[in-house]
Amino acid sequence: DYLLGRNIMLGFRNSIFQLSRYIGVGTINSIVGFATIFALMYLGIAPWIANASGYLVGLFLGFFLSRRFVFFSNGQLAREGILYLLSFIISFTANLLALNFMLRHLLMNAIVAQFISTAIYAISMYLLCQLLVFNIRKS
Repeated sequence: DYLLGRNIMLGFRNSIFQLSRYIGVGTINSIVGFATIFALMYLGIAPWIANASGYLVGLFLGFFLSRRFVFFSNGQLAREGILYLLSFIISFTANLLALNFMLRHLLMNAIVAQFISTAIYAISMYLLCQLLVFNIRKS
């Protein structure tokens, strides 16, 4: 019983540390993404191109930082990259669907709806990365 309890506590502690690293990577990713968007707009690039560029930079940066510092993966780069892109598409779609539902059907305040839909994106992306993208089964 002692060893089982100890293993459960160690697993919980590792999950908390992993989640903390994910939040840290997300923060860095957001800063770099916004910096990219605003720098390009400052240089005269159209806002929608700047926005798409910021998201593209964020997609690549998020993948490599998550792979290296959150999930410590050394799996197949191409496989994980494709799964990460798929996870991004799923999570971002969930974000947009939730945002649309909250704004159109619940008539929710737009700022509140943005925060909730962003949380939906972050949680779904974390779970997909943990369970699908960087899930390395030990043999």
